[in-house]
Amino acid sequence: MNNINHSNHLQNTRIIVVPVFGTRISSRLDCADNLMLFTISGFTIKDREKIRLVSYNELDKIQVITSVKPDIIICDGITDLYKNQLEERKIKVIPWIRGEVEEVLIQYLKGKLNHE
Repeated sequence: MNNINHSNHLQNTRIIVVPVFGTRISSRLDCADNLMLFTISGFTIKDREKIRLVSYNELDKIQVITSVKPDIIICDGITDLYKNQLEERKIKVIPWIRGEVEEVLIQYLKGKLNHE
């Protein structure tokens, strides 16, 4: 039997928010019209939900994002305003990540996501 030492943050249930454009991570969090909210337990995606953001201004978008109480946001481009507001609320931001959302989540769950 192999004992694998995984990071603590991968052991508990957590919420990950990803700004999306189609099936890819949106190029900018502040311009995203849609977010995917993933509930992760251990190494498994337990639930996913799409949240539409079209009619919100910057501060309203931040409020919507923080209202779902994410533990982590995985995104590509992010403004200082967003990054500061989210980090002040103890939300971990993993920026400058590009690609297909599902592939990025798999890499995150494997502990292989760059910039982590």
